[in-house]
Amino acid sequence: MASTLYILLPSKVTAQASADWANLARPFAAVSANGTIEQQGCQTLTQLKPALMQARQVVVLLAASDVSLLQAKVPPMAASKLRMSLPNLLEDQLSTEASEVILQPVSVVDGLCTVAVVDKTWMETVYRTVLISGAKKVVAYPSQMAMEYRAGATSVLLDQENSIIEFAARRFDGSFIGLGLGLDQAMSTDTQQQTAGVLECLQALSLFVPESDVTVYLDAKAIAPFQHALAENVEMAQRITLQTLSWKNRITGLDTHTPDLLAGISSINQSYVDWRIWRWPLGLGVAALFINMIGLNIEWWSLKREAQSLTASMTQVYRSAYPKESVVIDPLAQMQQKITAAKKMSGQSSPDDFVVLTAQFAQVWDRLAPGVPGASVLGVEYRERNLFVKTKSFNAPDQLKTALQEQALMLVSFKDGILQIKPVSGSAK
Repeated sequence: MASTLYILLPSKVTAQASADWANLARPFAAVSANGTIEQQGCQTLTQLKPALMQARQVVVLLAASDVSLLQAKVPPMAASKLRMSLPNLLEDQLSTEASEVILQPVSVVDGLCTVAVVDKTWMETVYRTVLISGAKKVVAYPSQMAMEYRAGATSVLLDQENSIIEFAARRFDGSFIGLGLGLDQAMSTDTQQQTAGVLECLQALSLFVPESDVTVYLDAKAIAPFQHALAENVEMAQRITLQTLSWKNRITGLDTHTPDLLAGISSINQSYVDWRIWRWPLGLGVAALFINMIGLNIEWWSLKREAQSLTASMTQVYRSAYPKESVVIDPLAQMQQKITAAKKMSGQSSPDDFVVLTAQFAQVWDRLAPGVPGASVLGVEYRERNLFVKTKSFNAPDQLKTALQEQALMLVSFKDGILQIKPVSGSAK
């Protein structure tokens, strides 16, 4: 999988002249982490979708004519304050409102700040289009700041497209130039017109690069016309070197200081989660949850059928024992009531009878009360098979609880001097 996918974007003028610039075939290169070009060619964004989805990062190279590089004098200040001050510092140089462009500082040298300026609407369109095509992370750099650079000489990159020559230059003094020149002759197949277009390009080179040596990078098919034109201009031929344009020439100049022109768009600064990389873990999680839900439902239905079977069995036993009973709601509770009533009628007592509870509590109280000064019983009440004992000056509930356990009793609560006592669960049958 390629680490970075580079795509050369059309100029804004070319994009606006097209019905859908995303369907225009664009030069691209897939570069591995170690800098090896694994794949290159010319495809539309739709055709590049698999590569866009696999690439760790997508780098779009903006046409040099779409990025203006302005300079302004700035006093020493923090980077955050510099960004805030740029609209005021460049107000006289901007042909539009500062809110309509992205201002990205490039460098500050001797109090002079170089600022990259690009149309904000165009950058938002680029970002949305590339992101929708499947990219995970997108950055944008101007072509004139990405190209190969040789100290002491000016590097010039010429791209021909739709009767427009994109002129990107990185000058020997470290400054940058980006222009879009409308030269219809350059695209002509007629030899004379083609030569005229080449001469016009050379005149532009003489204008913008009047002194230093120049390395011109251009398509292999365009080298021959330029060589022919230079053969007739000895002065320019002495300082111009022609090189075949390649992706290495286009991106060698990129470094950590190259400004990302998409960083100025507020929507991009929002956190973005790439859910595509989580699709398998999320899918497995949903599948595991679904399987567990099926298992729980199966177990619930099994337990429900078992409970229904057990209830039916107990109801049958109860009806066989008490055939005259017409209403059976809770066979187990009703059976316990019948057994307790039968015991009482036969003279037997149950653990939750008033007499039994009172007698057992009296044994415990007679043993503990002498050890608690002033402790006494003010009253006894029997409700809902529980014994409520109102005490005075009794402050040993822990000892009482232990003593009650020996009599198969339990202390339910002790509040405001009132003890609530009942048989231990399972003893009242």
